[in-house]
Amino acid sequence: MRVINRIICILICLSLAIILFGCKDKEEDNGKSTTVSDTAAKTETTETQVNKTATEITVGYVKNDSLNPYKSKSVVNRELMYLLHSGLFQINEDLSVASVIAKSYNIKGKTIEVEIKENAIFSDNTPINAHHIALSFKAAKSSPAYSEPLKGISSIEEISSRKVRFLLSAGDVYALNLLTFPIIKSNSENPVGAGRYSLEYKEKKPYLKLNNHSFLYSISRNNEIKLYDVSEGVNEQYAFMTHKTSVHINTLDDYEYNKLSPKTAPVETTKLIFIGINEKSGITSWGWLRRAVNIGINRTKVTGAPLLGQSLPASTPFHPLFFALRGLEITNSDGDKARAINIFEENGFSSKDAAGYRKRGNVTLSLSVLVCSDNPLKVDLAKAFRQDMKELGIKVSIAEKEYDEYIGALKSGKFDFYIGEINLCPNFALDSFFTKGGETSFGINEKCQNDYFSFKSGKMTLGAYIESFYTNVPFIPLCYRRSVMSYDKTITGVETAFENPYHSIYLWGTLD
Repeated sequence: MRVINRIICILICLSLAIILFGCKDKEEDNGKSTTVSDTAAKTETTETQVNKTATEITVGYVKNDSLNPYKSKSVVNRELMYLLHSGLFQINEDLSVASVIAKSYNIKGKTIEVEIKENAIFSDNTPINAHHIALSFKAAKSSPAYSEPLKGISSIEEISSRKVRFLLSAGDVYALNLLTFPIIKSNSENPVGAGRYSLEYKEKKPYLKLNNHSFLYSISRNNEIKLYDVSEGVNEQYAFMTHKTSVHINTLDDYEYNKLSPKTAPVETTKLIFIGINEKSGITSWGWLRRAVNIGINRTKVTGAPLLGQSLPASTPFHPLFFALRGLEITNSDGDKARAINIFEENGFSSKDAAGYRKRGNVTLSLSVLVCSDNPLKVDLAKAFRQDMKELGIKVSIAEKEYDEYIGALKSGKFDFYIGEINLCPNFALDSFFTKGGETSFGINEKCQNDYFSFKSGKMTLGAYIESFYTNVPFIPLCYRRSVMSYDKTITGVETAFENPYHSIYLWGTLD
């Protein structure tokens, strides 16, 4: 790990005795109660004793917004959910899942049965039972932030006080990734959760307090975290620059990134940027052309500077950190221009015109890329794509359209390529591409649907699906966009996890 080396062997053994770790954990917890994310605490150290000197840390929150994960509207409050709440499972750095509140699970067809740990409790020491899981699921299904990810789970049934059964609307090989929604005790404005910290008050001022029944309490440097209200005319960036808060998280959703501190940490997300393709008409209907572009494009160069250096090149639709990709043959992110050129020449485009663009007889390799002019980063990306394609001998023109015109062109099929982005669900489902009328299904031939849904239901391996994807190239994955956390230059030991900027906050220290 990157944070603070390894915990001494004794602490590791103790922690493993306290918590249940792994997707199919069947061990008991020796009767000791535990909240959450103790399984998430993989931060380790070789120090003979953890330095317990407290660090004064202040994070922003919006006082006028709810701290209920299913009612909060502000990004800053939603980020606090990683401290206050936990789910049945959590997503690890490699996008595998680990049990947190769940003790075990059993997947059979379209059902997932989950057993709750006997000693799982909320931060107020209340035991977590099946009723709380059902209540949380129903609240999540009706919330703006979680309704889309949970669309593939149709219902929940309480089997017993410690068992629930989820019914899926269709088979989903990575459905467990969806069972990471926060478990709450009630659907109030500030519900009790099962996270590492709980919301407390001192002289009417809110702060976060580490749960003293968590094993983290014995190694934590930061048992208390201050909160600073950024809703009273104080935006988050200004609060950080004036040292009111210790961190600032930039999602880049406003198309800007100002480096506010020499200390930053990337936060991986599920935001996939891709090149959509019109397979139904024009030269982009040629399968060999799509394959050549997909092989030849330099994703590192095309997405790097245009996205302000905050992206991770992706040669498949799945996040590059995804554990299941290990050992598979993946297209190089820097592209293979020589191999792509061979494909062009094999298909008769072996000569060039006076401008250096490939041609076959009177046909020149010329196409357009549609991009929304409202997003300057995407426009810059389109320009980088144009330059990269020129190296392959493809002439690319850029069609910049305002949002309504952009969407109109997509719906009418008046495009060759287009620059798109989608925030995928935690199970990285691609239904939006392969479902008729899906948000990103523009130009995709329906024949690609079968292989995808065979893979999703578990009837096709990931390796076989990627081979099929590379053959058909229904769209071209480019990268996953990152958020960036700036933090005070005196803070040390900062480590983020997938979508979680506060992963190691309990071990943050300060420079001597």
